[in-house]
Amino acid sequence: MTVLVIISIFIGIYALLIVFERIKKLKIYEDRIGESICTFVRSLDYRKIDLSIVRATTEPFEMWWSMGEKKIPYRKNDNVEEFGCCDYDLEDAISEICKKTNRSIEFEENPMIGKVYTIEDVINFVNLQPKASTVS
Repeated sequence: MTVLVIISIFIGIYALLIVFERIKKLKIYEDRIGESICTFVRSLDYRKIDLSIVRATTEPFEMWWSMGEKKIPYRKNDNVEEFGCCDYDLEDAISEICKKTNRSIEFEENPMIGKVYTIEDVINFVNLQPKASTVS
């Protein structure tokens, strides 16, 4: 009986967390009505970055930045963890972006390793990756 009560409490807490997360995302969405990917790109120093990286970055992050059909417009200072992206998801996303933009997936030499917190950081991290060597 006590086990069922404890399990019910945990389920209730989890449900509340989901509701609060949804409310938070909805508030962010409403604050950003009228913004688009164009607004996002203009906020970046796009003359110094490969724009294919910007395009490739939006794809893996859409699942964390959306609420069903509503896609929350990005801002360069958005913290990736606040939108539910944990370390291993971030590493997978960065690897996917590197593959799509023909960048190396060997990250050891990147000066930003361990310093990726925002979407802009993800873009700059990938931009610092050398082009992948092509095998003939």
